[in-house]
Amino acid sequence: MIDYSQYKPNEFLTKNGWIYNWFSNMIQCDIEINNEHYNSVENYYQSMKTDDIELRELIKNSTPHQSKKVAQKIKIRSDWNEVKFFIMFQALIKKFSHEPFKTQLLNTGDSVIIEWNNWGDTTWGVDCDTYTGHNILGKQLMIVRDILKYNNEMKSIKN
Repeated sequence: MIDYSQYKPNEFLTKNGWIYNWFSNMIQCDIEINNEHYNSVENYYQSMKTDDIELRELIKNSTPHQSKKVAQKIKIRSDWNEVKFFIMFQALIKKFSHEPFKTQLLNTGDSVIIEWNNWGDTTWGVDCDTYTGHNILGKQLMIVRDILKYNNEMKSIKN
């Protein structure tokens, strides 16, 4: 785990008692992957945890918070640990290729993006009490940002 204490903000923005990040996967946004529509990154990510088509449909059509609750009670597909990071990355690419999310992400410039949280997730984010975590979500967002910058540069070269 990495110590992110040097990036600790003066205060954390909260919503209903939870740390709130502007890039939250819980924010409703229509994304399409493999000709399927999802209400949010969270819906896609949670639905991909199962091979059961009916459960996927239920999770896909729930609210983002409901999708997470339902997915906590299902049998997880056998290869989940091998594919979960790619699945998240795939959803982030889709979400941040559309406005207003694209501009929000590009407006971060070169700053470090940290998924601060107060629910102890040190894989996807950084715990706001210990300031430690792997921050996989933040790192993936920075990669998506670099891809968007690259694409913008390539467009300007073509023009």
